[in-house]
Amino acid sequence: MMKFTNLNFIPCNVTQDNPEPAIGNKGFTIVEILVTLLIFTISMIGITSLRAVSLNGSFFTKDATIAASLGQRKVEELKNISYSSIVSGSAQDKGMNIAWTITPYSTTVTDAGVNATYNFKEITVIVTWKQKKIELYTIISEG
Repeated sequence: MMKFTNLNFIPCNVTQDNPEPAIGNKGFTIVEILVTLLIFTISMIGITSLRAVSLNGSFFTKDATIAASLGQRKVEELKNISYSSIVSGSAQDKGMNIAWTITPYSTTVTDAGVNATYNFKEITVIVTWKQKKIELYTIISEG
């Protein structure tokens, strides 16, 4: 069996004459690691914030689509009933409030000495949810 004696293990770039590591030694200092972690953390916070904004936008788009559909359905419903039966009202559907107001108008047109009166109603449908709203407008004439 061989016996090793007087072995000195000396790290790279360190000699007995110069016990300090040489400049340019590979590796990271604690300051470099902390700066890297800080940059990584700030990046992750930004990405997380964007994800939250994206999710909120998706929920708003979904709700706005439902509200527009409910409002359009109410407009079509009002257009398909008799003119004299169209009155203001409100309802709830899918957790949203639907209110419609009817404003009657009348105008008289004179042409070649003949007066003609035209009646029409302006319909405003407002769908509200979570402090947001969508408004739809249309006009229906009599006859």
